[in-house]
Amino acid sequence: MSTTVKNSKMARRYGEEFKRQAVELMIHSGKTQRQVARELDVSEYSLNLWKKAYLGQQAQPRSMPMLHKRIIAHTECLPGRIVALLVAVGRVSPC
Repeated sequence: MSTTVKNSKMARRYGEEFKRQAVELMIHSGKTQRQVARELDVSEYSLNLWKKAYLGQQAQPRSMPMLHKRIIAHTECLPGRIVALLVAVGRVSPC
Protein backbone atom coordinates (compact mmCIF):
# COMPACT_ATOMS: atom_id res chain seq x y z
CA MET A 1 0.00 0.00 0.00
CA SER A 2 1.54 3.31 -1.01
CA THR A 3 0.63 6.79 0.04
CA THR A 4 1.15 9.95 -1.92
CA VAL A 5 1.63 13.38 -0.51
CA LYS A 6 -0.09 16.07 -2.52
CA ASN A 7 1.67 19.41 -2.70
CA SER A 8 3.36 18.97 0.67
CA LYS A 9 4.39 22.28 2.21
CA MET A 10 6.10 20.73 5.22
CA ALA A 11 9.63 20.55 3.81
CA ARG A 12 9.69 23.92 2.10
CA ARG A 13 12.18 26.56 3.16
CA TYR A 14 11.95 30.14 1.99
CA GLY A 15 14.74 32.69 1.77
CA GLU A 16 14.60 36.06 3.49
CA GLU A 17 14.23 37.88 0.16
CA PHE A 18 11.17 35.78 -0.77
CA LYS A 19 9.61 36.43 2.64
CA ARG A 20 10.25 40.17 2.39
CA GLN A 21 8.74 40.35 -1.09
CA ALA A 22 5.72 38.32 0.00
CA VAL A 23 5.06 40.69 2.89
CA GLU A 24 5.55 43.77 0.72
CA LEU A 25 3.13 42.32 -1.82
CA MET A 26 0.56 41.82 0.91
CA ILE A 27 1.05 45.32 2.32
CA HIS A 28 1.22 47.31 -0.91
CA SER A 29 -1.00 45.38 -3.33
CA GLY A 30 -4.26 45.81 -1.46
CA LYS A 31 -4.77 42.04 -1.59
CA THR A 32 -5.77 40.12 1.48
CA GLN A 33 -3.39 37.87 3.34
CA ARG A 34 -5.40 34.90 2.10
CA GLN A 35 -5.13 36.00 -1.54
CA VAL A 36 -1.37 36.51 -1.34
CA ALA A 37 -0.88 33.19 0.46
CA ARG A 38 -2.82 31.35 -2.24
CA GLU A 39 -0.99 33.11 -5.07
CA LEU A 40 2.41 32.25 -3.59
CA ASP A 41 1.31 28.79 -2.42
CA VAL A 42 2.32 29.41 1.19
CA SER A 43 0.29 29.08 4.36
CA GLU A 44 -1.48 32.10 5.80
CA TYR A 45 0.16 31.28 9.12
CA SER A 46 3.66 31.52 7.62
CA LEU A 47 2.79 34.75 5.85
CA ASN A 48 1.51 36.19 9.12
CA LEU A 49 4.73 35.24 10.93
CA TRP A 50 6.80 36.83 8.17
CA LYS A 51 4.70 40.00 8.39
CA LYS A 52 5.22 40.23 12.15
CA ALA A 53 8.95 39.77 11.74
CA TYR A 54 9.06 42.28 8.88
CA LEU A 55 7.14 44.91 10.81
CA GLY A 56 8.98 44.17 14.04
CA GLN A 57 5.76 43.52 15.88
CA GLN A 58 6.61 40.73 18.24
CA ALA A 59 3.87 39.48 20.51
CA GLN A 60 3.98 41.05 23.94
CA PRO A 61 4.86 38.73 26.81
CA ARG A 62 1.87 37.43 28.74
CA SER A 63 3.12 39.17 31.88
CA MET A 64 2.56 42.62 30.36
CA PRO A 65 -1.04 43.06 31.60
CA MET A 66 0.09 42.35 35.17
CA LEU A 67 3.04 44.72 34.80
CA HIS A 68 0.69 47.39 33.43
CA LYS A 69 -1.60 46.99 36.47
CA ARG A 70 1.38 47.33 38.81
CA ILE A 71 2.52 50.50 37.06
CA ILE A 72 -0.95 52.00 37.32
CA ALA A 73 -1.11 51.08 41.00
CA HIS A 74 2.17 52.93 41.60
CA THR A 75 0.93 56.09 39.91
CA GLU A 76 -1.01 56.90 43.05
CA CYS A 77 2.33 57.78 44.63
CA LEU A 78 3.37 60.17 41.85
CA PRO A 79 2.89 63.90 42.13
CA GLY A 80 -0.28 65.20 40.52
CA ARG A 81 1.45 66.86 37.56
CA ILE A 82 3.17 63.64 36.46
CA VAL A 83 -0.08 61.71 36.66
CA ALA A 84 -1.81 64.44 34.66
CA LEU A 85 0.87 64.17 31.97
CA LEU A 86 0.53 60.38 31.83
CA VAL A 87 -3.24 60.73 31.49
CA ALA A 88 -2.80 63.36 28.76
CA VAL A 89 -0.63 61.08 26.63
CA GLY A 90 -2.91 58.10 27.21
CA ARG A 91 -0.50 56.02 29.30
CA VAL A 92 -2.87 55.73 32.24
CA SER A 93 -6.57 56.37 32.67
CA PRO A 94 -7.86 58.93 35.14
CA CYS A 95 -8.88 57.59 38.57
